[in-house]
Amino acid sequence: MKNVSIGELNERITFYQVTNEKNDWGEVVKTEKEVMTCWALVRSQFYKEILSTIGTTLQNSTTFIIRHQQKVKITSEMTILYRDQKYEIIQITPDIYDKKFDLIIAKVVN
Repeated sequence: MKNVSIGELNERITFYQVTNEKNDWGEVVKTEKEVMTCWALVRSQFYKEILSTIGTTLQNSTTFIIRHQQKVKITSEMTILYRDQKYEIIQITPDIYDKKFDLIIAKVVN
């Protein structure tokens, strides 16, 4: 990730988290709340990667690269909305050394 520049973060993604809230009748219901929006570099799998991930949890996954410093801590319980498609987070790899960019691997929710 050392060769990523800020200018490449050119796609808007939104993070959501499920919360428990009471509705008008006092019942507790699960609601998806928008947590934050940020710029990201979105990288789809190349053909070779697609072939090597068939049958694994990384099949049909997308990589989102975001700035390390965010208003909210990103967790694997969150989902991502990108181009009207929802993604579940599979893995988060924070940049613990340089603290520049974090890598998020996510998969489309069907």
